[in-house]
Amino acid sequence: MRINAGIYIENNISYVTKKFQKNLYLGCPINAVMHYTKFDYDEILIINKSDYVNSFDILNLKKISESSLKPKCYAGGIRELEQAKSIIEVGFERVTLRTLFFNNINEYRKIIKLLGRQSVSLCIDIKKYQNSYYITIEGNRLFNLNEFIIDDNDLPGEIFINYIDLNGCLSSLDMELINLIHSKKWKTNINYSGSISKLSEVTLLKNLNFTAVTLFTRAATINNGNDKLLNNTIFNE
Repeated sequence: MRINAGIYIENNISYVTKKFQKNLYLGCPINAVMHYTKFDYDEILIINKSDYVNSFDILNLKKISESSLKPKCYAGGIRELEQAKSIIEVGFERVTLRTLFFNNINEYRKIIKLLGRQSVSLCIDIKKYQNSYYITIEGNRLFNLNEFIIDDNDLPGEIFINYIDLNGCLSSLDMELINLIHSKKWKTNINYSGSISKLSEVTLLKNLNFTAVTLFTRAATINNGNDKLLNNTIFNE
């Protein structure tokens, strides 16, 4: 079971959120990544919100990548194969795609084919509306999660479940959602982010074949290396 740290960056400022409202600034992205390197995280996920509207600053992303030897995954604004290639070339181990999968499946497939499945993660943002779970993009409902099907040929190396309703809340798991995801039986790695309140919930996720959790607010508020969620050795096979 991998335990990862996640940060958002926008206009060269890093932060974490609560229900996607900025609530804790972390300063320079390079310093934030260097800080997380001190702890036992398996990977650092960087979500670049500014790249949804601006062009890539590939030189700055290269500096961020070079600031830590920890494996890093990048998400934000990737719309074509050449952009994904450039992210890998500057040192990120994986890219996370979201909008591209729903809006341009052919380009998504090109990226999978060229970079390989293990270099690609698919982000699925989820919100609950009227007792049902929906996949969303920028707050717009796309699919009822219960009806969502992804062909095995389109599966990436990882599906990143981003539960917006519990983002940064540090509350208990929504077991209805967790069981729904488990019932999908996707033949790939499943990474969950949304709320992790205690160690036993990580164990529960592992027993349901989730392979990773990504912490945002909790990761940003840890002051030392004693947090039990970071004692990753007990989750390793």
